[in-house]
Amino acid sequence: MRARKNGPFPICLSADRATTLQVPRRAVDETRVRRSPFPLRRSHLTIAVLPAALVATLIAWTLPATADSVASAQARASVLRAQLETLQARADRTVEQYDLVQGQLGQAVTARLSLDAALTAARQSGGAQQSVHTARVRALYMSGGMSTMYATVLAAPTISDALDRIHSMQHVMAGDRAGIAASDDAARTLAAAAAKAQRAAAEQTRLSARTQALADQVQELLAQQKTLLASADQRVVALEQAQAQAAALASARAFAAQMAAAQAQAQTAAAEPQVPFPTGVAAPSAAVATVLATAQAQLGKPYVWGAIGPDTFDCSGFTGYAFAAAGIALPRTAAQQYEAGSHPGIGELQPGDLLFWASDLSNWQSIDHVGIYLGNGQMIVAPHSGDVVKIEAVYARGYFGATRVDPSISGHVSGPQWAGSVPAG
Repeated sequence: MRARKNGPFPICLSADRATTLQVPRRAVDETRVRRSPFPLRRSHLTIAVLPAALVATLIAWTLPATADSVASAQARASVLRAQLETLQARADRTVEQYDLVQGQLGQAVTARLSLDAALTAARQSGGAQQSVHTARVRALYMSGGMSTMYATVLAAPTISDALDRIHSMQHVMAGDRAGIAASDDAARTLAAAAAKAQRAAAEQTRLSARTQALADQVQELLAQQKTLLASADQRVVALEQAQAQAAALASARAFAAQMAAAQAQAQTAAAEPQVPFPTGVAAPSAAVATVLATAQAQLGKPYVWGAIGPDTFDCSGFTGYAFAAAGIALPRTAAQQYEAGSHPGIGELQPGDLLFWASDLSNWQSIDHVGIYLGNGQMIVAPHSGDVVKIEAVYARGYFGATRVDPSISGHVSGPQWAGSVPAG
């Protein structure tokens, strides 16, 4: 509505009704000048009374966070952290299974190629035996067959000549029997080779399907982690990250305390002569120095599950790569690598020892993570998806134990071996 020049202004006192009050223009103008940072229209002034719920929301936005809201965010962050850790643990176990099956698939492919070659050789050998036997039968037939041979014996002019002919006939017959036996052996060898090749092909197909299924599981678990993070409130995500960092620090301090206690109690003999390591960490041998130098040369390279180098790594692919540089063969998976030598206690750790973590501390087969000890409570490791090869403090949570690699053992652990490109020396 249009107001008169000096008339009243309508003031709305509720959401659905307006009441006109007499407000002097001068008072309104003075209010505008003193209190409002925005110019008012000269025609009218409208004051809306907002619904109570909306007002409460606006007040909550403008007031500092209360203790209850902080506690709620912390609780949600704890739930998010637990969910992410569960998914990460499942992903680690699945990657370990993937590495094992992928290695088995490589062995199956190699075995199938070997069996296919044996089958081809058996076919060629059987064909050669059959050709010889066929030629002998044909020659015998062309000469008149066995009756002709007997006739030549009877037609011998002397007993001595007859005996010679009988001997020749026996030789021919023995050769035929040997040829038939050889042909039968070749047929059996061919059948066995064909059966083995068929089983190898079936095993390769099974492992290929299993490898793909595990790869799909890993991708799904990683996607679930991303979805959780994307759907969470940013404040909750920040709190979750802070909680994770605090937990990691506490776990590292716990490991350091355990190590210090173990070292204080241990009465060990003097260490072996040590080879200086470029970073200041002492390596117990030249081979271990090569392992550590190779490992540190990979710092910053991304973690990729199933990768064995040289540009990307998973945890056991990384350790296998570093040891290969020193000419030491390691098995493919973290659980297998635990079996690659002796197991020093926490107070006996030396640079180059492999460190392991597991989901079940009573079962070495549940090992799903491995790193390389550098000394002074530090390790170098390819941690998990989204991270890179880095040096970090050794942590106590889930720590299973250590292995001091013995080359006379590591290359003979059952199961697939690390089979990447050996780093240039």
